[in-house]
Amino acid sequence: MIEAITTLGQSIDRRLVSLESGQHSLREGQVALEGRMDRLEGRMDGLEGRMGLLEGRMDNLEQGQKALEQGQKALEQGQKALEQGQQSLFASQKTLQDRQTSLEAGQRSIVQVMNENHAELNRKIEQIMTILATKLA
Repeated sequence: MIEAITTLGQSIDRRLVSLESGQHSLREGQVALEGRMDRLEGRMDGLEGRMGLLEGRMDNLEQGQKALEQGQKALEQGQKALEQGQQSLFASQKTLQDRQTSLEAGQRSIVQVMNENHAELNRKIEQIMTILATKLA
C-alpha cells in the first residue's frame, strides 16, 4: 500500500510539474499575446492615421472636383460668349459689306451724273462759242 501511495504521490508530483510547466507556458503565451496585442494596437493606430490622411485627401479631391466643375462651367460660358461675339462680328461684317456695296453704287451714280453734267456743260460751251462766233462774224 505504501508503494501505491508512493506511486500515487509520484504521479501527483509529475502532474504538478506538468501543471506548473503548463502554467509557465500559459504565462509565456500570455506575454507573447500581449506583445502581439501591443503591435496590433500600434498597427491600428497607424491605420487610423492613414485613414485620417485618406479622408484629408478625399476632401482635397472633392474640392478639386468642385473647382474643376466650376472651371468647366466658366469655360462653357466663355465659349458661348465667344460664339455670340463671332456671330455679332459676322453680322457687322455683313453690314459693312452691304454699306460698301451701297457706297460703290452711289459713287458710280455720282460719276455718271458728273459725266452727264460735264457733257451738258461742253454742249452749252459749244453753243455759246457758236453764238459768239456768229455774232462776231
